[in-house]
Amino acid sequence: MSLEMSKQARIELLSVWRAKYASVGSRYKEARIINYIIQSAGYKNRKTVIRLLSNKKAPPGKKKRGRRKMIGGKKLQVISKIWFLMGQPCGKRMVAQLPEWLAFYAAEERIEYESLEWALRISCMRLRTLSS
Repeated sequence: MSLEMSKQARIELLSVWRAKYASVGSRYKEARIINYIIQSAGYKNRKTVIRLLSNKKAPPGKKKRGRRKMIGGKKLQVISKIWFLMGQPCGKRMVAQLPEWLAFYAAEERIEYESLEWALRISCMRLRTLSS
């Protein structure tokens, strides 16, 4: 049965047991210390307690998984509008038709030159992120 501990109490408990954990030679004694801290402080994960006792700091936040975004902001808005106007073609077909559509769309919407230049150099691999 574990009671709720304040954060300050957990820090004090860990600081008391940290030196003992470092000096213990056997895994059996380490496991007993970890079990005691889990029961008294209310931690649910053994790895968390091991990390806290061995002074290894956890990463400052969750790492984002997966592929990073290659298109963002105004560029994404321009490309996605054109993609919907084209009827949502695959990347290869869109790249082939893009110069004609950009010329028409740029005249109508008054897009900056940098966005147009970037959109003309885009490859079908980058366009995969739109269709998925």
